[in-house]
Amino acid sequence: MKHIWSVLCQKTIIDGNSNLLSIIDCVEEINFTIKNATGDKIVIPIEFQIINFWTTEKDDSILNLKIDLIDPDKNIINDLSSTFDINKGAMRYRSITKIQGMPITKTGRYTFRISTQSNEKDIYNVISELPLDIKINAEKLLSAHT
Repeated sequence: MKHIWSVLCQKTIIDGNSNLLSIIDCVEEINFTIKNATGDKIVIPIEFQIINFWTTEKDDSILNLKIDLIDPDKNIINDLSSTFDINKGAMRYRSITKIQGMPITKTGRYTFRISTQSNEKDIYNVISELPLDIKINAEKLLSAHT
């Protein structure tokens, strides 16, 4: 299986007749205001989708993905895994991973690191990284150290 591209967006629409994919509201940056937030991290109520496009080989049948959310300090603050079944004979494949809520720790660049499982168990290879810039306007900082 060969990875072609990845996109972070808020919504996708797949036409039932043509199977064409429409990607709605690609996300590169989010600005928001938080009032009286405390603690090391909070979860913002937002929905995302990560779409990956692949070309397949004739023996491809399963795709195991792992997505790590990395904060500006390079800490993994969330991760999720998904398994997708590939139809036999498919020449290409789109994986769509829906994400509800996003933990954040501070203003800065977050990265969604996308990996696929290799033939060896527990070994994942990074195939894409999607940046997302978060800008927080806060009355109180997101730290217990204020």
